[in-house]
Amino acid sequence: MVIRAAAKALLLIFLGLLGDSRQEDYFSFLTDNTKSKKFRQRGYAENFTASITWQSDKVIEKSLNEKCDRNKPEALEYLPQNYFEQLTNEIEIEQFRNEIENVVFSHVDDTEKLGKSSFAELEEEKTQQSKVEISSLKRQLRELNIEIVDLERQSSQEYKTQIIAQIKAKNEELEALEAAKPKEIEKPNEETGEQKKLTDKIRRLSEIHTAISEKGKALTAVLTNKKSKLQKAVTLKERLINLDATFKNEITQLLPSLEELELDLANIVQHRLDTEAIDRKIDEIQEQIVAYETENTLQFSTEMNLDQLKTIPDLKNAYRFFDDEINQLKEKLGTPQRKYQSYLDRLNTWRAMRNEILGDDEAPSANTLNWLRRQLKEIEEDLEGNLNRCYKKRGDIVKSIYSSKKEFLQFYQNLKSSVEGHLNAVRTGGFGIEIQASFVLNKDFQREFLNHINQRKRGPFRNNSDAISKLRTYVSDTNWNNPDAILDFCNQILTDMRSENPDLSDQTYDLKGFYDFLFSFDYLSSKYELRLGDKNLNELSPGEKGLLLLIFYLQLDRKNTPLIIDQPEDNLDNESIFKVLSNCIREAKKHRQVVMVTHNPNLAVGSDAEQIIYVNLDKANNYKFSYETGSIENPSINKRIVNILEGSQPAFIKRRLKYGI
Repeated sequence: MVIRAAAKALLLIFLGLLGDSRQEDYFSFLTDNTKSKKFRQRGYAENFTASITWQSDKVIEKSLNEKCDRNKPEALEYLPQNYFEQLTNEIEIEQFRNEIENVVFSHVDDTEKLGKSSFAELEEEKTQQSKVEISSLKRQLRELNIEIVDLERQSSQEYKTQIIAQIKAKNEELEALEAAKPKEIEKPNEETGEQKKLTDKIRRLSEIHTAISEKGKALTAVLTNKKSKLQKAVTLKERLINLDATFKNEITQLLPSLEELELDLANIVQHRLDTEAIDRKIDEIQEQIVAYETENTLQFSTEMNLDQLKTIPDLKNAYRFFDDEINQLKEKLGTPQRKYQSYLDRLNTWRAMRNEILGDDEAPSANTLNWLRRQLKEIEEDLEGNLNRCYKKRGDIVKSIYSSKKEFLQFYQNLKSSVEGHLNAVRTGGFGIEIQASFVLNKDFQREFLNHINQRKRGPFRNNSDAISKLRTYVSDTNWNNPDAILDFCNQILTDMRSENPDLSDQTYDLKGFYDFLFSFDYLSSKYELRLGDKNLNELSPGEKGLLLLIFYLQLDRKNTPLIIDQPEDNLDNESIFKVLSNCIREAKKHRQVVMVTHNPNLAVGSDAEQIIYVNLDKANNYKFSYETGSIENPSINKRIVNILEGSQPAFIKRRLKYGI
C-alpha cells in the first residue's frame, strides 16, 4: 500500500497508535513534548477516535488521547521519517546492534538455538568456558601489573638518584664512624693474680654474653620465619576452601546438563577437599611459635649450659643476667684494667654500629649499605631485563585474553552465515551489503579511560577536548581485530604519556588500576556491524545509511506484522531506489504487508503497489480531507500517480523525449 505524502502524518501515526508501536516518541502529531504539544491539549485529541480492522475482522479502536500499550506486543512495525538518522548516532548505535543480534537469532535454525529463547542466552551458553578462562587470565594480569609498577618505580631516574643519595649518606655515616673509632688502649702488662682472674672471667663471660646475643638473633630469625610460614599455611587453607566453594558452585551449574544427558557426576568427577594435613601443619607451627615465645623458670648461673636457652624470653633474661655479672666484675678491676675493659666495650659497640651500617655480606637487611649497593647493581644490570621479561609476559597474557575473546567473535561469525544468503539476494554490481562480526569499543570506553587520568597533571590528556580528540585518533588508527595492533594501541598510549611526563603514576590516579583497565580488554566486545562494501555505518552518507538500514529491515526482519515506512526515499538516489529498494519491497511483500508514504514514483510503481491511497486537503473548504483509493491500473488512480508523482503527463512525456527514450 502506498499513500500520497499529504496528510501522511495523520494516517501513519494513527496506524502506529493502533498497533502499539514502540516508536511513539516519533508521533509528531500526537506528541506529549511540551515544546510542540498541540493536538493532545485538553479539548482536542480526547474528542477523536481512530480504528483499524484486521483481516481477521478484529477491530481496534482508540481515543487519540490514549498512549501505546507497551505491555502488549507490537501489532505492526513503524519506521518514521528521519528514524535512521537517529538510529545511527553514537547513543543509539548500541540499540541497533542489539536489533541486529535479534534479527540474526531469528534466522538461526531451531536445532542450533539449543532451546534458548534469545541471542543473549545462546551467547552465554556457547561462551561460558571462555569467560572462565578470561577471568583466570585477568587475575594473572592484575598480579603481574603489581610487579611491573614496582619495577617501573625502581627504573625511574628519581628512584636511582635516591638510592645513590642514600649510599652517599651511608658512606658519610661510615666515614664519620671510622673517625670516631675508639682510640686503642693497650692491655695492661702487669696484673696481680687476682686481677688476672677477674679479666679472664670477664673475657669468658663476655664471650658467653656475645654467644647469647647471636643465638637470640638467630632464634628471632627462626621465629619470624615460623610466623611467615604460619600465615602462608592459613592463606593456603583459605584459598583451597574458596577453590572448593567455586568448584561446588560450578558443579551445581553443570548438574542440569549432566541430568539431561543421563550422566552420573560421580563417574566423571571425583572431588574431595581434605584440609587435615594443612590443619596439622598449622597446629605444629603454632606450637613451635608458642614454644619459642614461652618464658621458662630457669636458674641462671655463670656455669650454666647455654643449650638450656631455647626461647626468646629465656635468652633475654640470660643476656641481662650475664650483663649484670660482667658489670659487677668490672667494678672490682683496678684502674688500668677498668680502662682497658671500657675500651673493649666501646670497641664492641663501635663494631656493632659499623655492622648495622654495612649490613651482612650475604643477606643484608633493608637500607643497609650493602643492601643499597645491591639495589643499585640490580638497577644498572638486571632491572631492564626483568622489566622486559614482565612486559613480554604481559603481552602473552593479553594475547591469551584476546584469543579467549575471539571465541565470542567466532560465535558471532558462525551465526551470521544464516543471513548471508538473504543479503546476497540484493547484491548488485555497485552495491553489496553484509553483516560483519567484529570487535568494537564499548560506548563508555572514552569516559572510563579518562576516569583513570589525572587531567590536572602534565600529559597528553590534560586538556579535555584535546584528550577526546587524541583518543579518537588512537581508536580510528587501530585494527581491533588484530591482537598485535591492540597491544600497539596500549603501548603507544603509554609511550606518548611518558614522552610528556615520564612519571605515569603522576598522570594517573592509580597506575596499577590504569594498567588493569588498559590491558584487560574489558572495553572490547564482539558485535555485529552492518556494512556497505568496506564502509561501516558511521562512514556512510545519510542516503547510504538510510538505504542500508531499510534493506536490513525489509530483507532480514522475519516478523510477519505489517511494516509502516514514512518516506523511505529521503536522501536516496533514484537508481538505488529502483534497482535495490523497490526489489526489496517486492520481496518483503511476500511475507508481510508493507504500508509506505512516498513522493517517489519508482517506489509506488516500481515496487508494484497493490493499493494507492490518494489524500487531498482542501484548505479553502475548512481544511476538509478527501480520500481516493485503488490499484495502479485504476484509471483514476493512474491519473493521480502521473499528475502527482510524475509531475503531470506533459512533464513525463517531456522527460522521456529529453532522454531520447
